[in-house]
Amino acid sequence: MTYFVSDILKDAMGLIGAIEIDEAPSSTEMATAMRVANMMLGRWSTQRLTLRSTNTLTIPLVIGKSTYTIGPDSSYDIVGPRPIKILSAFLRDQNNHDTPVEVITKELYDSYSDKNLSSGRPSYLVYEPGNAQQSTFSSEVIVYNTPASVYTIYAEVLSYVTDLS
Repeated sequence: MTYFVSDILKDAMGLIGAIEIDEAPSSTEMATAMRVANMMLGRWSTQRLTLRSTNTLTIPLVIGKSTYTIGPDSSYDIVGPRPIKILSAFLRDQNNHDTPVEVITKELYDSYSDKNLSSGRPSYLVYEPGNAQQSTFSSEVIVYNTPASVYTIYAEVLSYVTDLS
């Protein structure tokens, strides 16, 4: 079942008696509820009580490039919060044909002797979440084989919910 943030906030306001159960809150009430919910998430995270969510990370691949960074601004290849883990992935070619991509460990990838193998279609994906102590909180995705054509990888990722929007 899919829940929208607005539905959760409206239900919460109804449960605490701020509005009637079937009443639509005003835009000011919704903005206040959103701000309070985000403050609550922030407080929970300081106590290591974090919410997690799955979503799709889109990775446009570049010919001849195997490593892509994920970070908070445009200096990274992929702009956004770094995932906790990549659960699964598939590759889509220019003809919209999808091919599964196996998510492998960094240790297995490190055992491969030829990291620059370019055979056309990447078959494996490695996720390096990076050091939690680093100031930029960047991470890295490595594809193997290096793409010889333009592809897009769609990865199902597990991420922390840091704020509601």
